[in-house]
Amino acid sequence: HIHLGSIADLQDAFKELSRSIELDATNLDAHVKLGELYLMGNELEKAKEQANKVLASAPNHAEAHALRGHASLRQQALQDAIEHLALALQQDPTNVQFSLDLGSAYHAAGKIDNAADTLTAAINTSPSSVPARLARGDFYFLSRRHAEAESDYKKGIDLDPSNDAAYIKLANLYRLTNRLTEAEEVCLKLSTQKPQHENPQIILGDFYTTIGNQDKALTSYEKATTLNPASLVARDRLLNHLLDTGKFSDAEQRIHALLSINKDDKTTQFFQARLLIAQGKGAEAVPTFQRMIKEEPWVPVF
Repeated sequence: HIHLGSIADLQDAFKELSRSIELDATNLDAHVKLGELYLMGNELEKAKEQANKVLASAPNHAEAHALRGHASLRQQALQDAIEHLALALQQDPTNVQFSLDLGSAYHAAGKIDNAADTLTAAINTSPSSVPARLARGDFYFLSRRHAEAESDYKKGIDLDPSNDAAYIKLANLYRLTNRLTEAEEVCLKLSTQKPQHENPQIILGDFYTTIGNQDKALTSYEKATTLNPASLVARDRLLNHLLDTGKFSDAEQRIHALLSINKDDKTTQFFQARLLIAQGKGAEAVPTFQRMIKEEPWVPVF
């Protein structure tokens, strides 16, 4: 049920775990899993309660320390979070995820050097871990140690040439340090690694949009939709671009084509309302926005 992940499945998982604990209160794994569900639902005190029940009888239980640490981190109880995440890592030193979590706690506490040291230890233990490399690169970047961040991002690409995140992080570092030619080269390299995938083209389009090269951005977004016509992300990026750059005729044709396939698609209706505003027909757009706010009030319209 947890693996399936839908709301209904998670509710069923909660029932099964609760029943397991009723049948056997000493089932420590059930307490931890139940606590993780509480954490997922942001019921932090209940998550900590489950962790504490486990730690009372098994003070060296790594997952229980991690659960307690996560809950404390969410509550901004940073010292408690660091203490318990460190204990989790102490019990399982090869667990890269524990290292990442402890690094996040140190970062939240403003202890960037501690975060980097924790991830360095993780890398020494698991040299092939791409997440550890990228996370340490992030901490180096935050402390303006750009050369070291660049090295970690490049190593992440070397370890896994198909990892989109590594390319994005390296390109962003170059862009934010005004090395635009190198940033473009990184994005293009990803597109050559995955010539049949739309995501590299979306990333390339986003880069061109950021630096104001709208023509190249349009080409990339159009190529993304061609590579995967079913990609909602590519579709939305392209429609956003057309509307943002005043290409209303092209946007209108695409929106009408989409609505002819599914007139109830809310995202397409949103783009149609944006188009109406751009065409000076704001009054016609109002009912669409009112309906969206009524049906999905948690989704920002603008």
